[in-house]
Amino acid sequence: MTSALNPRCAPGGISLECREWSNLQVTLHTLLLAVIAFVATAIAIHWLRPLSEKIGLVDHPNDERKHHTTPTPLCGGLGIVAGLVVALLLSPRELGGIGWPLMAASLPLVAVGLWDDIVEISTKIRIAAQILSALLMVYLGHVVILHVGDIIEPGHVLNLGAWAVPLTVFSIVGIINGVNMLDGLDGLAGGVVFIALGWFATAAFIQGAGAEASLTLVLMSAAAGFLVFNLRHSRRGRATVFLGDTGSTVLGFALGWLSIQLSQMQAGALPPMSVVWIMAVPLLDTLAQIVRRLAAGRNPMSPDRNHLHHLLLRAGLSEGQTVAALFIAAWLFGAIGVGAWQFGVPMNLLFWGSLIIYGVYMAVVTWGNRPGKRPRRAGDQAG
Repeated sequence: MTSALNPRCAPGGISLECREWSNLQVTLHTLLLAVIAFVATAIAIHWLRPLSEKIGLVDHPNDERKHHTTPTPLCGGLGIVAGLVVALLLSPRELGGIGWPLMAASLPLVAVGLWDDIVEISTKIRIAAQILSALLMVYLGHVVILHVGDIIEPGHVLNLGAWAVPLTVFSIVGIINGVNMLDGLDGLAGGVVFIALGWFATAAFIQGAGAEASLTLVLMSAAAGFLVFNLRHSRRGRATVFLGDTGSTVLGFALGWLSIQLSQMQAGALPPMSVVWIMAVPLLDTLAQIVRRLAAGRNPMSPDRNHLHHLLLRAGLSEGQTVAALFIAAWLFGAIGVGAWQFGVPMNLLFWGSLIIYGVYMAVVTWGNRPGKRPRRAGDQAG
């Protein structure tokens, strides 16, 4: 096909012109798949909205932790999955080679997430599904954290050995729940994931990881297709569709998969500490909540209104301002992670910097949740 479109490129041609023409074709195909993922996600959500109401896939505002005031369909995650599947069906073998294992490993999350969105289930079942998907990622997709880079001493990579699989599973479960915990305001979880994926796409292009870059762009487009219905703007004061547990867990899982895939490559890989900075917003909130709840003798997965976005709301920001502030923070953290990698900043400095940021965040959380601080009720603040 290449020679037909460009006669000067004979089959098997390896000239610079032929390579550039081939790269252009790949880029155009990737952009086309991204558009398809966006459109397919938006169409799927449009079709799923009336069906959601019939099968009980709706979030009712019957909890003081919730910020919406009207029943809202929870079909955003299913729409994203549908958009990804359509794009993968039309994708080349190289992209499908990493895309289909990711989708297969996420099936437990889709099934349990949908079950939980319709009939609330126990935390143990949700965690079991997350662990199963993480193990499928390791043994089906061969995606595992083998090292954490030179975080202690420059030039000395810290290999995990026998701890590789346990740490991989723990990390994936943490990332999944980090995205899930962010899913408290319109557009917040989907937008933060979109920004993180943007930095991963940048890293993949820098590394020359074509398949990973293409998959990341397709994921971004599917997330954008959902944000069309979920993100507030001047003409829409509230979200018309939510992610649901299906969406937040699948997006978190895909984010974790790509972060490990890109950071464990051999040549010019994105450093693991850069990954930590790219995903700093969900990771900081998750670690802080787990530590705080365990210290209080509570289930670390129990819900409450003490997340970062709740603190910002109590500080006087509107919902729209809170979402915008966390978008900016997510972009800046990602810029630090990728920028430090490209400018040769030692990763041990990023490691100590992340500990300082975490310490400051824990202090802010502790101060913000001191007695006398009362969270807003749902609907108190307009975005």
